[in-house]
Amino acid sequence: MDSDSSVSRHDGAYVEGVGWFTSHRELAQTYARLELERADPERRNELVRLGSVVGLRPAELQRISGLSRQTVYTAIRHTDKPTADLFLWTLAILAADGASTITSVAGQLRAEEPVAESLLRGLADGGYVRIATVGFSEPGAAVFMLSDRGQRALAERAQDLALRQRPDVCFISLAVDTEESDRLEEAARAIVGRNEWNLLDASIHSTMRGPELALLIPAVTSREAINTMYDLWQEIRSEAELDPRLPKVALHVPPQPRRP
Repeated sequence: MDSDSSVSRHDGAYVEGVGWFTSHRELAQTYARLELERADPERRNELVRLGSVVGLRPAELQRISGLSRQTVYTAIRHTDKPTADLFLWTLAILAADGASTITSVAGQLRAEEPVAESLLRGLADGGYVRIATVGFSEPGAAVFMLSDRGQRALAERAQDLALRQRPDVCFISLAVDTEESDRLEEAARAIVGRNEWNLLDASIHSTMRGPELALLIPAVTSREAINTMYDLWQEIRSEAELDPRLPKVALHVPPQPRRP
């Protein structure tokens, strides 16, 4: 394979059922969300850790997985080797990082370096990644980056997941103070999946007394959804550098099936 001295470009990608992505990192995180949403219970802990590797925050991992906060943090620190599809997760890691060495990928996968090297070079032989030698690496060290073919493979898997029936979801809308709405919007954008929230203007409906933060919470029961919402609300306020405050629920729709 030809070497390249430039860092991988973040070209756009379209995933049916989800939408356009302007960066490889955004695609990697969406793939991780979709895998975790549809995971069997016995796989959730492992997928939580892999989701954290591509940049998903603990509050979002807790919301998607339905696991407790402590279980999420324990899963993130877990050191066992993964049993998930290493082909796709390696592509996701490269997409999130932009460029990675064998040592870095091995650490993120909890794999031995020879295993990571064999995996990466196999992906390079198949045209899914590109190899480059760039200034920030050790002399002669190989740096691996996602190729166009690798991006398509990751996008196709995300699309397959997106088009499956999605888990039950609860709609909860929280009243927010007008003077805090901009900061809360930025915070939600940073830590919640882009199709899982929206800031609603008070002009949308005559019954609204002010702006509301609408959240979609994967859950089987309303109790589960409320508990997850509470933790997520506090995380959003912390990200916005606002003091903790109890949420004010303006509207709550019980869990129901959701399709893309």
